[in-house]
Amino acid sequence: MFFGVITTFWRTTQKLTRKVYKRSIIHQIHPCTLSLCSMISNFRNEKIKVRKELRNVQHELRKNIESLETQMKFINIGLMPLLIGLGGITLGVLGRRRRKALRVARG
Repeated sequence: MFFGVITTFWRTTQKLTRKVYKRSIIHQIHPCTLSLCSMISNFRNEKIKVRKELRNVQHELRKNIESLETQMKFINIGLMPLLIGLGGITLGVLGRRRRKALRVARG
């Protein structure tokens, strides 16, 4: 969610910067009048701020991915063989009981 907000803000900032620059070229006005310079400066500052936030979000995302990777390794390497072993033992015990019950019923 936060990543989407940052991306949207980033795209909006880029569009506005392009619009301001195109208008200044179209009207053949010097591209760096005082108001335009302040606007561009503000956009650049916001751009830097958004990039820092984006880096932080990407860093957190990498941490989350590494955590999930560790959990999956634990499940695949440790838990699944344990569950398969317990299932085999359970089936063996149930089969033995069933055979014993059949022998008692026949004999």
